[in-house]
Amino acid sequence: MRGPVAWWRSLEARPRSRADGRLTDVFAIATLAGIPLATVVRPMLPYRFSADGLTIQLIARGRYTLVQDPSYAVVSRLYAALGLVGSPLLASALGLAFGAWALWGALRGARGRLTFPMVALVAMYTVLLSIYLAQFSKDIWAVPVIAIALFASRSIAGEVLVIAAIVGYALTFRTYWFLVLLIYVMLRLATWRRLDSRRVLVAIVAVVVGATVLAPLVLGQEMQSFREINNLGRATAVDSNTLIVPAQLGGNPVADSAENLLTLASLVLPAPLAALGSPLYLFYSLAIAFAWFVFARATFWGRGHLFDGSRPRPGEGTPRWALLLMAYVVTQGFFEPDYGSYLRHLTPFLPLMLATALHVPESPFLRPVKDEEGTGRLVRPWPPPQRTTSGS
Repeated sequence: MRGPVAWWRSLEARPRSRADGRLTDVFAIATLAGIPLATVVRPMLPYRFSADGLTIQLIARGRYTLVQDPSYAVVSRLYAALGLVGSPLLASALGLAFGAWALWGALRGARGRLTFPMVALVAMYTVLLSIYLAQFSKDIWAVPVIAIALFASRSIAGEVLVIAAIVGYALTFRTYWFLVLLIYVMLRLATWRRLDSRRVLVAIVAVVVGATVLAPLVLGQEMQSFREINNLGRATAVDSNTLIVPAQLGGNPVADSAENLLTLASLVLPAPLAALGSPLYLFYSLAIAFAWFVFARATFWGRGHLFDGSRPRPGEGTPRWALLLMAYVVTQGFFEPDYGSYLRHLTPFLPLMLATALHVPESPFLRPVKDEEGTGRLVRPWPPPQRTTSGS
């Protein structure tokens, strides 16, 4: 019996239908796979995977009111305006269509054959999309923002469009996205002239420390209090087992900043989730850590990584995608109540992770394909010029 490695190599050895290396076959398979996952598998999952969707339906039908979270009412009115309240299958189709839109934005410029980590990440996105977003969902409405970030031109006008999309989402659905926007702009400014990993990491630490110190002065309460308020009364909730409980290091700005930095680290390496002892939670934690490992490999170390100290190249969208993803996860480090919600909220952003990994120079996650002349040359959407690291 052949092992999984031999099976994978046999698949790679099969001839590809396209000589230009486009990933249309990967896109088609992932899109079609989402249909049975969303319509057959998802309804068989436990209630917690559909709790938000059922709440949205009840609110849209006027049978329930959720005062503490007005975003439910906004989303319910939106589904009602689209005439989807009585059509769960159409709501599922809408989610799958939005998800496919973002996936194509991530894949469309890449050329080559996906390595196993990329196939696994595409599969992870397909499964999570089908479970969390292919239903009545608040999070599916973040996907258009991600798609705009992926499709917008790599120019000042494109950057303005992305910022406008974030502002629109913040005004309509979740006001904390204004913090996402602020962090994103700060990260963009920090890397405007040089894509340097130290600048990125220093900027992230500065944001976390600055928000922790300034929150009591500007907002009248500590940043940690938002998560604590969110988690009040959730001891018997369906996702109470995976509550994110920050370390208690003290009651001063230094200790509070350290707590928030540790919480952010636990979103990237979810050791507390793995420590719960459940095989399912261990699998979740490994999947999350794997996704962030792929992203870190593409951005922070190894040949061709994004933040290598070079200057941004004209027409390069990768910094936008990477920094928007990082701005979001830094924000979630302040507010995310539990790991279940975190995985659901992260799902719309996985195309940014895919796009970043596939479009960095000399991506380690793409293998060359033979062109029409059989040279094995890897054709890229724009031939990356030699990056400059000098100060001139």
